[in-house]
Amino acid sequence: MTPLDIAILVVYLAFVGGLAFHFSRRQKSAEDYFLAGRNLPGWVVGFSIMGTIVSSATFVGHPGNVFFSDMWVFAYHLALPVVVLLTVGRFVVFYRRTLRMSPYEYLGTRFGYPARPMLRPPSS
Repeated sequence: MTPLDIAILVVYLAFVGGLAFHFSRRQKSAEDYFLAGRNLPGWVVGFSIMGTIVSSATFVGHPGNVFFSDMWVFAYHLALPVVVLLTVGRFVVFYRRTLRMSPYEYLGTRFGYPARPMLRPPSS
């Protein structure tokens, strides 16, 4: 790496660290951290979920899958954005109405504590 590359990397890392420090001062609880204080609009949450579902592996894997299967799964790839948008629309509305922190908390509230998934494997 040249000195210019190192300088750009250092400036970038300092900028990202400064942003993280600036925004971390606003967080007072776990709810502020995980749910942004419940101040995000639904479309932002939807884009976040969609970005999680459609990751870089999708951009690499789907074209390879289409090439391998001679376009048989092309309809699936065209329907994916529609399905994601409908699913995100339903789940974001549901979670905002019924949940406090996580789907696991909802399962525990709805069906009782034993219905919550175990967070660690049982010791034998």
